[in-house]
Amino acid sequence: MPTGTYEIEGGKELEALVARLRRYPEIVAGEVVPTFSRIVIRLADAIGRFTPVYRNRLKTAILGSPRVERVGSEVVGLVSAMDIPYAMDMEVGPPAGMEPDMGELRKWSARVLGDEEKAVDVAVALFEGRARVQKRPYAMFARGWKETAGYARSQFRGMLGRIVGKLAGR
Repeated sequence: MPTGTYEIEGGKELEALVARLRRYPEIVAGEVVPTFSRIVIRLADAIGRFTPVYRNRLKTAILGSPRVERVGSEVVGLVSAMDIPYAMDMEVGPPAGMEPDMGELRKWSARVLGDEEKAVDVAVALFEGRARVQKRPYAMFARGWKETAGYARSQFRGMLGRIVGKLAGR
């Protein structure tokens, strides 16, 4: 059976391309981490704008939480409420049928409503599932992401363009 062989001479251009391809992990890491950093900072700012402020604990935790971690070839961007226990209740609404922490609720009631005794009425409403935050939770993380998603898409498009450009030698 006849066979054919081909020999391709790439010269310096092919050598340069191979060298750039060998640098692919370094090129990608140099673009992905800064891109993720810009996105999570923008996301934390957006979430912070939708976060209700009473003592500013939750908002401060969110604004201080953005981080990007690179483990091997995986990059993870994270914005969290840190260890604030009531963050999930603010995001999705506290569950009905559970008794709230009256000590904290009294402090909140005094600060926000101007009357510590109104905490009892608020506790009853929370237990019965008719509190405002249960009917319309703040959803600060969801709203923050919705506001940031377009920015994130454009950042990822730009990142991919820069990666391709560097691999092409531009």
